[in-house]
Amino acid sequence: MFQKFHKNTSGFAISITARSGEGLEKTKKECVAAGIKEDKVVITVGDLMLAETAEKVVKNTIEKLGSIDVLVNNTGFLHFGAISTSTIEDFDKQMNLNLRSLHQLTRLVIPHILKSKGNIVNVSSAGSQMPVPGCGFYCMSKAALDMYTKCLALELAPQGVRVNSINPGLVMTEFSVNAGLADATNKKERYNQLGATNPIGRAASPEEIAKTIYFLASKSSAFTTGTIMISDGGRLLGTAPQLK
Repeated sequence: MFQKFHKNTSGFAISITARSGEGLEKTKKECVAAGIKEDKVVITVGDLMLAETAEKVVKNTIEKLGSIDVLVNNTGFLHFGAISTSTIEDFDKQMNLNLRSLHQLTRLVIPHILKSKGNIVNVSSAGSQMPVPGCGFYCMSKAALDMYTKCLALELAPQGVRVNSINPGLVMTEFSVNAGLADATNKKERYNQLGATNPIGRAASPEEIAKTIYFLASKSSAFTTGTIMISDGGRLLGTAPQLK
């Protein structure tokens, strides 16, 4: 998952972290193939639930890249199950990963963002705006993240730092597989079924969401802060009517 990137004269430099070293190496190769210099892609393996991982990510980034211009918080998971039968442990895991770990990293990055007059982009969800069956804890965590974004944006705006949120709908990633809503054998079919309920009629590609994140992180949105930007294929509008 992408956590930060720093722009320099030769293009982009990026620092990424995840629990999977194999996944990070794969992502690094993709970054290099896209034109980023190999020594400008910093990877840190670790669990962001742990304070030492957050500290290590920031330390590695500053030591190897020199500064942090943008923080992209893109960590989280979905606990699938009814609220009435979910346990306190389920609740804690959902909130700790989607909220606590995010703040744990963000508070360490803020001093560097203040120096660079950079910005923060949080990856939330369209689920923050609507109840989704079986996703109660997830929707609650993302609704809280939206308010976190707004409160932090208000707090940091006088110091020249912007904070915004991208709230995707269904995206073609491993997210639903990890949540148990699909598996490797039926992932494409499952995404097609779920995507058909959107007015646009499909799920988003990761690249489509990445472009929106880039817009929020770039100077193109220099007058935008505290914004919750929905990118859900029209899902919040309801199901598109079949006009005759």
